[in-house]
Amino acid sequence: SFNVLYDAIKTLGGFAEITIDASKEFNFSGTINYFNYTTNTLQQAWNLPTLSATFSADYQNKNWFAGAKLYYRGETKDLYQSIEEIPPIIVKNKSYLDLNLNGGYIFSDRLTAFAKVNNALGEKYFPFANYQVQTLQILGGITYKFDL
Repeated sequence: SFNVLYDAIKTLGGFAEITIDASKEFNFSGTINYFNYTTNTLQQAWNLPTLSATFSADYQNKNWFAGAKLYYRGETKDLYQSIEEIPPIIVKNKSYLDLNLNGGYIFSDRLTAFAKVNNALGEKYFPFANYQVQTLQILGGITYKFDL
């Protein structure tokens, strides 16, 4: 279970973004966030990374579409306490990369086939202490739009 800790946190942040429309069919974008946290009473700003970034590329023509998104989240720290461990211990959650891919074919205005691959790198990372994400996930399907 989770516990909530309250503190007045001052955040100094920087943000950069770039979007490139290379053509009518292809675009690229990227964002980078930097944060510096100052707490009043707590030892750390728990679960908040100093650096995070997202990069994406998308392609779409008349019938085909494909995309890729790469997420980066910097190292975070958690305060972990079990019944046996008093006082609580500090756990470092390592930084991670998460690559998601998607693609598909558009048969008509109503019928589309698609496939998605999440965590394509198969990395076993922990966004929070003791909460590991699922590794490689694949989803595929067909969508049909009804005219009601």
